[in-house]
Amino acid sequence: MIVIVVLLITTILITLMSVNIPIHSREGLTSPDCQGGQSLTNARPSEGWSLTNARPDLTTTTSTDLRNVKEYNQKQSHSHKYGIALLMRKPEDLPLWLKHHRELGISKFYIRMEDTPGWEEFLKTQPDIEYEIAESDATNNYETLQKRQIAFVNQSLRKAEKDGIEWLFHIDADELLEGNLALLNTISPEIKTITMTNVEAVYDGTEKTCFDARRFKRCQEKGANCRSYANGKSAGRVIRPTNQGGMVTDTPKTTLKGPHNFAYAGDHIKYNKQIDFNELHVLHFDSCSFGAWAEKFRHLNKGTTNKDKTPFPYYEESKKIASSAYTTYMKTVSSEDNDTDDIIYVRK
Repeated sequence: MIVIVVLLITTILITLMSVNIPIHSREGLTSPDCQGGQSLTNARPSEGWSLTNARPDLTTTTSTDLRNVKEYNQKQSHSHKYGIALLMRKPEDLPLWLKHHRELGISKFYIRMEDTPGWEEFLKTQPDIEYEIAESDATNNYETLQKRQIAFVNQSLRKAEKDGIEWLFHIDADELLEGNLALLNTISPEIKTITMTNVEAVYDGTEKTCFDARRFKRCQEKGANCRSYANGKSAGRVIRPTNQGGMVTDTPKTTLKGPHNFAYAGDHIKYNKQIDFNELHVLHFDSCSFGAWAEKFRHLNKGTTNKDKTPFPYYEESKKIASSAYTTYMKTVSSEDNDTDDIIYVRK
């Protein structure tokens, strides 16, 4: 009788071991090693991913959701390469900005650093950064900035071809990409550009770094009244020349059409895909500190006239106030006309 019972238990155990029982993880991540066209659009935390009202701390490494997405994106980056190209001017918390995007899966940064020579020693130590040191224009930087952005990003696209980058993003130093870059691997080859929704940070004065804000306005929603833009940011697929029978053939290129849109063969609509907010979006930390606000709008107002207006009332008001504050500041800190040589020390 005992032998029969043992045989029955053994048979049951063997049967159970042979059955493939599906296991569903709480985060809903598909395998990072999946191949052959499996959909990766669900390869992200299934809970708590909508970050309009709150988001996890950037410096937190104990969050299960962020940790799994970070590990997933890092594994994906071994076979897929994504880059960011942008202009910067006196960025705040640049190491945090880089850390965030590296953990997200960005493997290459193309940076034009304007009016900020103090960062060069840092930039030259970063192997994943290609940079140039430059100066902004003397006048009307709102208009000329966009021209410089377009020229630099298009220049970076050609470099990205040689670097093996598959998708190139254009965002600013006060913006963070957030979501799952792996979804780019599932997009049809016919799609050459993507557009992402942006949300705008709301501050309460307790932030210790530029990226500490937890609440954001959905700028495309009625009544949001965002201070800045509401038409999102974009990325472009890096197009390489084709090789047919030993002959290299140029194909239509992806280019930056404007600060918010890449275009393919000159068209920013036909080959574009709008990405769902819950998959990938842009967090905009506009004027994340008083110093950043004052410097940004004083600079935008430099050398402008009444004809040189931006499309944002908040910008126009801020330009006037920041310029007035700067005038007061310079009167306070600069040398007075009656200062004599005996009270002035000149550093050599």
